Amino acid sequence: ERRWALEHWEALARLFPDFAAGPSNASWYLLMDNRFSQAIPYARSAGYGRHPMRNYTLLHLARAQLGMGDYDQALSTLDDVKALTGKDSDVRAEILAALGRLEEADAVLAPMLAGNDLFARPTALRATVMMAANRGDCAAMARQSRLMHDSMPEHMPSMGLLAELYALQAGICLDDGQLPSKRLQEIAQRIEAALQQHVSGQVALGSSHDLDQRLLALAYIAQRAGQSALATALLSRHQERISQVGRPMLMK
Repeated sequence: ERRWALEHWEALARLFPDFAAGPSNASWYLLMDNRFSQAIPYARSAGYGRHPMRNYTLLHLARAQLGMGDYDQALSTLDDVKALTGKDSDVRAEILAALGRLEEADAVLAPMLAGNDLFARPTALRATVMMAANRGDCAAMARQSRLMHDSMPEHMPSMGLLAELYALQAGICLDDGQLPSKRLQEIAQRIEAALQQHVSGQVALGSSHDLDQRLLALAYIAQRAGQSALATALLSRHQERISQVGRPMLMK
């Protein structure tokens, strides 16, 4: 599904490079595969065009530059985004954290957390979990994961599920790798039910790409928690889907 979409967006970008949807969407699908160097030319082409939604594609560019370790260039790109929108992005906090500038990252996130933007606040909450992990503060990671889950709006169910997985990771950190098997099984059942809904064309818990990533994350967490049987069962039952994921974009 994703591979097919990428091929078609890339073809459109090559045929009509001035039509922003082609290179913009190609850059996003390449980002989801961690193919940062390939995403950059498409993102730059669409991001510095004249279409009104170019700020989103510039965020793709900044994420790709972050993935390549080009932090200064990524910050410069985000300056261009801020000039267009008047707002900062959680991506800046991620870059500052990668540079070890944690207090500056906190300052970037503070107004997003205090606001009620239905997109910015949830992604900022996600960033606070990563900041706690960056600091090695397991208790804060658990606390922020719960806050992220409880604050997630109904239109972002996949992010709520991500918060639950973050909480499991925090639990491993706090409890020396021990997690209740029943909890892992319950989340596995919800993800698998949502995947089945996608197969039958129903509205599910998130996009198929999001669910594939959550499935892989849960298998990893189960392995870390000593639940090897569950991890093996998940990977075995969904081997065909997982083989098509390629190189999934990691949500640290």
